[in-house]
Amino acid sequence: MNQLKIALIGGLAGMFGYGFADFFAKKAVDRIGNLKALIYSQLFAGVLTAIYFFRDASFPDLKPSNILIIVAFGFFNTVGYLALYRAFQIGKLSVVSPISSTFVVLAAVISFLFFGEIFSQTKIIALVLVVVGIVFTSVNLRELRNGIDISDLSKGVPEALLVFLIFGFYVPFWDRFI
Repeated sequence: MNQLKIALIGGLAGMFGYGFADFFAKKAVDRIGNLKALIYSQLFAGVLTAIYFFRDASFPDLKPSNILIIVAFGFFNTVGYLALYRAFQIGKLSVVSPISSTFVVLAAVISFLFFGEIFSQTKIIALVLVVVGIVFTSVNLRELRNGIDISDLSKGVPEALLVFLIFGFYVPFWDRFI
C-alpha cells in the first residue's frame, strides 16, 4: 500500500475516532459529570497500563528530574481534560469540540518554532484549511460585525480555548520528552 493511501486511511480513521470519542465523552459527562468521567477514563487507562507492565515487566530507569517532569505533564493533562469535559458539559459539542481539537495546529506551530519541524507548502495549506474550517463551523460570522466581546462567546468556549492552549503546548513537549 502506498503512503498516500495509508495517510488517507489513517486520517479518516482518526477523524472518525476523534469525532466519536467526543460524542461518547459528552454522553458520559452529561450522565455522570466531568470529574467522574475524568476519574473513570484515567482508571481505565491505568488498568490497561498495569496490564501492559505485567506483560512486559521492564521499567525505564527514571531520574528524579524525569519523575518531576512526568508529574508536571500529568498535572497539565488532568487540567486539560477537566477543561475539555467541562466544555462538553456546559457547551454545545458542535462548537467546543472543533475549537479544542485545533490544538493540533498550535502543536504544529510550536513544533516548528521550537523543535525544527519542517513546514512544506502542503502542510501550510492543510493547517490553513483546518483553521478556516474551524472558524466556519464554530463562529457565527454575522455576530462579528460589531466586533467580538468575551461575553459573546458561547458557553464552554473559554474552556475549549484553555484546552487548545494546554494541549497545543503539551503535545509537542511531551513528544520531545518521550
